[in-house]
Amino acid sequence: MKLPATAALEDEFIRMFQTGIGGANGLDALSSWLMARLFIEPGEMAMADLAEEAGYSLASVSNKCQVLERAGCIVKRTRPGTRKVYVYAHKDLIATFMQQLEQVRHTQTLVVIKEIPPMIERYQTDDMPKELEERIALLQGMYDDMKKIDGIITGMLERLADVGGVRNGQ
Repeated sequence: MKLPATAALEDEFIRMFQTGIGGANGLDALSSWLMARLFIEPGEMAMADLAEEAGYSLASVSNKCQVLERAGCIVKRTRPGTRKVYVYAHKDLIATFMQQLEQVRHTQTLVVIKEIPPMIERYQTDDMPKELEERIALLQGMYDDMKKIDGIITGMLERLADVGGVRNGQ
């Protein structure tokens, strides 16, 4: 049984997270609740216990946890000798954010930077029709923007590595 002050702190944090951070990042109510509940929990929790506490089915909680795991926010694992699944929220927000930035960089900006120039080159001619010229201009704009975004992401990663290293005593 939790102490009343512990339960009150958890409830207040979860409400703040759901109305602020979770909502601002497009998380639905259950995903926001799960993220907040797991973050405020020092250890791991059994997924079945989370489902019971949240008042949702285990299947619903499991589906949301899969999404949160793919996003790099939580870790799921089983313990030897049991079929229970346990989940844990990453507490190092700097490392989690860096991982998410790296994922954006590798799945979006670097793909565009690599693929757009040869695409433009294949279709660009001296006598191309106006509609093709317009589309190539759009692709060139996308390429230019992604190069700028990639530079910003790279700079952020460097700064975050510095901050994270200091915070983690490195």
